[in-house]
Amino acid sequence: GEEIDNLLVELDSNEVPIMDGSAKEFIHQIRATGTKNYDTSKKFIKVLKKCELVIDKKFISIEPHENDLKIDFEIIYKNPLISKQRKSISLSNDNLDPVYNSRTFCLFEDIGKIKQLGLGKGGSLENALVVKEDKILNEGGLRCKNEFVMHKILDCMGDLMLANYKILGKVKCSQGGHQLTNALLKKFLSDSQSFSVVEFKEKKLPNSSFYSRPVAASA
Repeated sequence: GEEIDNLLVELDSNEVPIMDGSAKEFIHQIRATGTKNYDTSKKFIKVLKKCELVIDKKFISIEPHENDLKIDFEIIYKNPLISKQRKSISLSNDNLDPVYNSRTFCLFEDIGKIKQLGLGKGGSLENALVVKEDKILNEGGLRCKNEFVMHKILDCMGDLMLANYKILGKVKCSQGGHQLTNALLKKFLSDSQSFSVVEFKEKKLPNSSFYSRPVAASA
């Protein structure tokens, strides 16, 4: 989201610290430290044809979309507070702060199951939204009215970077998550006719369909 594609991450444990359940602090530190532009071209994966995946009631697809990454995400919960939420975000044109600031969440009734699986050992109201019926148990409530679906978009952004380069295309997802996005990427990248790797000399993504000077492209 911050247009960084050259980065070293060092961990001294087996997973990234959860912080407050959002990307807020990571983004704050990156912006406070600053970034450097290099006089080199940037590589992107450009979507050439649509690829989709349906598993049970979950759906995800990726398709060509100008020269930007757009994520259109929908969640549907029986819980009355979460219910149905849908949001579409353009990574080049929209303010991403509400996405960065959105925390991971769970239903109160699922906590026991999560613990039984040996997961969420460090989970608390300090690093996750907990929803019990029609109430938020966290002090202060939601940071924004669409915080639930915004966090799903944040997850999707991170999952898509497993492709190694930023993707230029449109992703639509309903009721998905990490596993579904990963499965779509595997299917999409297994077909060399679905994408090409392109390079642009611009140092930063423009906020318009400016991509008129690619320096290279390969299938």
